[in-house]
Amino acid sequence: MNEEQRLLSAIQNLQTWRRQGQTAAHKPLLLLLALGRIQRDEPRLVSFVEIEPKLVSLLKSHGQARNTPHAGYPFWRLQHDGLWEVEVRNKAELVQRKSNTDPTLTSLRESNARGGFIEEYDQLLRARPELVRRIARTLMNDHFPSEHHEALLQQAGLSID
Repeated sequence: MNEEQRLLSAIQNLQTWRRQGQTAAHKPLLLLLALGRIQRDEPRLVSFVEIEPKLVSLLKSHGQARNTPHAGYPFWRLQHDGLWEVEVRNKAELVQRKSNTDPTLTSLRESNARGGFIEEYDQLLRARPELVRRIARTLMNDHFPSEHHEALLQQAGLSID
């Protein structure tokens, strides 16, 4: 399996939270934001502090109904899908939540956590703009109703034309 096939497979097999017929949109939304960053030729890694408000806004408009959208979950947990990495100054600084092993929002902010596609996928996507568009279409078609696609693209700063 080549690099492109591994990337597409990871996107197709994205592990999302599911319960009683509902699926969390957290990871697909974060990936759409990251794809938009690639299209705009922004740095590979983005600080949690920078992306958090954008992701929270997307979660409020396109995620499942929750009182408080939590941007820390996808930012941290996307690492388990083999697509994403998170760098922090000192992992020992990360304080775990009481309910699971994820770091708290405060510790993600204070440790200057930065995340993005792993380097090999980032390079591939930057070299292949059509692949960025293909993955964006796949994420939208697999996780969101078609009537949301235009707004999603606009909010993520993405173009698939």
